[in-house]
Amino acid sequence: MDVSGIEQLSICIRYINHVNGAEICEELLGFCPLAKQDAASITEAILSQLEKWGLEIDYLRGQGYDGASAMSGHEHHVYH
Repeated sequence: MDVSGIEQLSICIRYINHVNGAEICEELLGFCPLAKQDAASITEAILSQLEKWGLEIDYLRGQGYDGASAMSGHEHHVYH
């Protein structure tokens, strides 16, 4: 939650930079507000942001870290 009281999801990306050998890089892509904190809303927010940024889901793999119970115990097959 930010200082204004809005729940936000941070989205980062990890990739391999082949220009400098095989350097592993991580970048913060941005934040997106979350209206609800359930698994379906979080999944929709991630997919929507990735589409907005022009990232093709077929070339991505996902990992999530938040410690929240909303996503634990659920398998979401949204990544190919």
